[in-house]
Amino acid sequence: MRTDSFKLIKISLGNIIEWYDFCLYAYFAIEISKVFFSLHSTFISLLATFAVFGVGFLARPVGAIIFGYLGDQVGRHYAMNLSILLMGIATTLIGLLPSYASIGILAPISLAFLRLLQGLSLGGQYGNLLTITTEDKSFKFKGLNSGIAFSVSSLGFLLAVSVSYFVTKLIPNEYQNIAWRIPFILSFILLILQLMFKEKDSKINILSNNRAKKSPVLICFKEHTQSMVCITLLAAVTGALFYVIITYLVTYMTIHLHLSESESFGYNILSLVIICVFVPLSGLFSDYFGRKKSLCFGLLTLSVTTVPGFVLLYNPTPMNIITATFILALSTAVVQGVATPLYTEIFPKTVRASGCSISYGLGVAISGFAPMLAGIFVKLSPQYGLIGFVYFLNVTGLIAYYLIPKNKIKLIEETRKMNLIRALS
Repeated sequence: MRTDSFKLIKISLGNIIEWYDFCLYAYFAIEISKVFFSLHSTFISLLATFAVFGVGFLARPVGAIIFGYLGDQVGRHYAMNLSILLMGIATTLIGLLPSYASIGILAPISLAFLRLLQGLSLGGQYGNLLTITTEDKSFKFKGLNSGIAFSVSSLGFLLAVSVSYFVTKLIPNEYQNIAWRIPFILSFILLILQLMFKEKDSKINILSNNRAKKSPVLICFKEHTQSMVCITLLAAVTGALFYVIITYLVTYMTIHLHLSESESFGYNILSLVIICVFVPLSGLFSDYFGRKKSLCFGLLTLSVTTVPGFVLLYNPTPMNIITATFILALSTAVVQGVATPLYTEIFPKTVRASGCSISYGLGVAISGFAPMLAGIFVKLSPQYGLIGFVYFLNVTGLIAYYLIPKNKIKLIEETRKMNLIRALS
């Protein structure tokens, strides 16, 4: 199992760049709102910034169609590496983009366009990565390995928040209006390293042995509609949870709890570490106890921990914030870990990259507006807004749970048991 994990980590390394690039925007939302939006209200400027954050997610389904098709028809790694290249270029350009004061309305328009390119890129990489973990026979614990793929990719978030922490901590406040650009420009260095890695690793290529004769996209929508709806809802829930806990809470702690940005980033790093550790363990739990039962357990855990987690957060002593961070991150990790292997296992091999990429892309496109919606909920009810929003996500997750096709889950469970026996033998 150790060899399998090292192999998967190697395959997943390029995705660190994807997530590093994509989430920087949310971490510097306050600075970006000041630089690119000339609005009198701080709240409206911040809301506009998060709206552009969500715009990036609208392109993900389009990217999912393009890169999912390439994954099914050309190769999983080919599609994944191409998406990483596009992401690195778009992120570097955001760091070099002139401000509203310099070029006027072209600044927010250009920002939105580059976010669209980022979303287009992100739409295809994760689905192809998860497809590889499902199809490679050397990966015996599919839930565990899907969780490892998620956690390795999430190291991009950890890298982004760590760089953001040091930028806000070490650079004086009077230079913060330009300091936020540094992490974006650093993406170019990561891109060069990825291109070097890609050249050395170019022989690794997993192609689908049974390519669909018709368009895999059309097959997904015609023959696997219920599965597409199920995974779309599930991805929307897990994505929204992740972006609220990992991105919105940085802004919330800064504005509403009156913490410094560096303090907020510090707690955010703790959340990311907890999620990266427990998502693979949650996936392993589903390897032993079944996908559907584990998903039910994850949603139940979320419903039980939401109120105490946020109540502690609303009383912001250092110990309360640390405890709340642990509770909320752990419940998010449990749901994410048990849901991830279902994204690919629910689709047949011939259309797996397309089915996973498109439905996951649609779901995460919806979840991209979670920080903005969370901000609106908090504006309407500062004390109960976040609690209500998370319970809304929990109910949506239950709907997805009941939409899992019975014939598909039966096949998934049979395959899971065979893989478990093979792994333990």
